[in-house]
Amino acid sequence: MSKSRNNINVRQIKDQISAQVTSELESIEDIEALKTKRDELNQQTKRLGQERRQLEDEWRSNRERAFEYKTKRDELNSVIQNLKNEKKEYYNKLRDLKTELKTVKQEEETRKKTEKDKKGPTLKKVVGQIQHLEKKIITDTLDIKEENDIIQQIQKLEQSKSELEALRNANLSSLKVQKDITKMRKELDKFNTEIQKYSEESQNYHVLMMELFKENDMKKKELDRIQTEFIESKITADLYHNKYKDIRSNQKKRKITRITGGKLSRKQQHQIQEMTLADALDKKKKGEKLNIFEARALFESGSNNENTKS
Repeated sequence: MSKSRNNINVRQIKDQISAQVTSELESIEDIEALKTKRDELNQQTKRLGQERRQLEDEWRSNRERAFEYKTKRDELNSVIQNLKNEKKEYYNKLRDLKTELKTVKQEEETRKKTEKDKKGPTLKKVVGQIQHLEKKIITDTLDIKEENDIIQQIQKLEQSKSELEALRNANLSSLKVQKDITKMRKELDKFNTEIQKYSEESQNYHVLMMELFKENDMKKKELDRIQTEFIESKITADLYHNKYKDIRSNQKKRKITRITGGKLSRKQQHQIQEMTLADALDKKKKGEKLNIFEARALFESGSNNENTKS
């Protein structure tokens, strides 16, 4: 939050308040009024400081929570991206299966058309014919020529059987591809469900994060306002305190003069001179304006120091 404070031009505020309050203080000589006002300003400065610290704590807490939400959102977005990449792989597999199914069906249609044109027997009938002929070879008394004829018939039937089985297998292959496609679509549906779920969670974290950032923008404006009031209050309190010290110091000096009847001993004169010099040095350190007595005390102190050095 130090950056937030740096956004405020402290020097500009100090110059404006100093000019305004200094003008107001010229007409105030009541030391009790100055003390009361100074104490009120110190209490106000303390209260503003407490409000500022509380707001800064809330701002930091919001910022930490916002970045926690951001981390969770980013983690979910990473999961979503991985799921999308996997989904893309499954989609490509589905596309390949569709192409394969299209090819298998075309081959199936071609075989069906060929079989239809042949108007041949069914696979079941061919198998039955083969079994009948094989049984005949075993049970009947055949000469060599008859047996060879039957064997040739069986060989032709076996060829027809192989062709019919290939057609049946093609049909089974088509069913298998269709089954794989159905399975692949279910997997893709799972991906879509998971992506949707994580996307909603990610969006929720994003909304929470943005709400905290927005709240912190408002808190920052409030902090700038409080910081400005804090600076104004502190500077004003310091100016009232300095005026209070000046009058109190002058009262002490006048009291010493009154007690001595206007005749001061060297010790008393030296005491007043030291008090005036101390006030002058304090004001000079703070960059505040000196009165004529303080300026003289500072000048004489400098002269005395130079004489001492020489």
